Amino acid sequence: MILQNSRNSVNSAYKIICILILFSVNTDFLSSRPQETFASMIVCSLGKAKKPDAQNEKKVLELLKKYYLPGYFMIDANRQYYTEYCGRADDSFLNLLSSDQPILKKFSTIVHEKAHSFHSIYWNHSHAKGKTTKSGYPAVLVPSRICQDGNIIWPCDQKHSFYFEDLGVLYSERIQSFPPKTIANSVTVLPLSKGRFEIYIAGIGGEYGQDQGINWMLDEYHAYYHDNSATLALARAGVLPEPNTYYLSYFEFTYFILHYIVYAQTHDSKLYKRIMSSPGFLSVFVTIHDRFEKVNQQMQENPQLKKTFFPKVQNTIAEYQKILSDKPYSSMMKKIRKRSGR
Repeated sequence: MILQNSRNSVNSAYKIICILILFSVNTDFLSSRPQETFASMIVCSLGKAKKPDAQNEKKVLELLKKYYLPGYFMIDANRQYYTEYCGRADDSFLNLLSSDQPILKKFSTIVHEKAHSFHSIYWNHSHAKGKTTKSGYPAVLVPSRICQDGNIIWPCDQKHSFYFEDLGVLYSERIQSFPPKTIANSVTVLPLSKGRFEIYIAGIGGEYGQDQGINWMLDEYHAYYHDNSATLALARAGVLPEPNTYYLSYFEFTYFILHYIVYAQTHDSKLYKRIMSSPGFLSVFVTIHDRFEKVNQQMQENPQLKKTFFPKVQNTIAEYQKILSDKPYSSMMKKIRKRSGR
């Protein structure tokens, strides 16, 4: 009996550790990293205790193929990674589904979350095979390399991956940068954007992502781009569930990132130079911006969204357009575009 109770306690603790490490590996949410071999073992083990819902898995993949191929590509890349190094396909996206909701209601969320996973693992899967980290562990096992910089753990020798259907995969340098909450007091917060401001900028309710600085903001920009693109695909097909305020994320993250760079220009000249001398980062930012802007315009023109959603947020959109037209942001966007070559 004592042995059984001990096993139950260990199993419970093990599950908690698995969940935490999965977030660390898939989304870079945690500030510190476990050893690569241990993390890989845990991640590969996670999910074996729960039998995958094969029917739902098949349905999700079929819907992605039908409505949004970029989402299918990113999930398939993750599945290949897990199959090769864990002996099973990545089916973690099934955890986003619930029995009382249709899959289409979670469709864009699945695309969003797996864009995060793709962002973290694809570069290593494609480029680090056979290499090792400085500690001697296989580089491909975990999405982040570990470097020690004072009291902060900063991933090094890694690039982040971003997918665009017409361009393929683009890569951005990892930029050592201050937490987004540093700019919180200087950001203009519009009422409909308060929730995302509190999560992604102010860090209210959790510190996850703060240690990743501007890299995290670009990651979210990319994820919301795919999120909105998937939503537009559903709207065009006439199968979109009720709309939500995520459609403002184009304006929000364009503003958040430009404000971060403008702030760095004044308050941290070294960081500003690092950002402006990172061609991959600048190119990815402009690429997301231009495609996201187009998707947002098409969403506003879509009959369903034009009727049910956008009339409610026109004032907010107008406010963001006014902010982004102000000289600090419009000038910075021109400067970034020129340096990016796009």
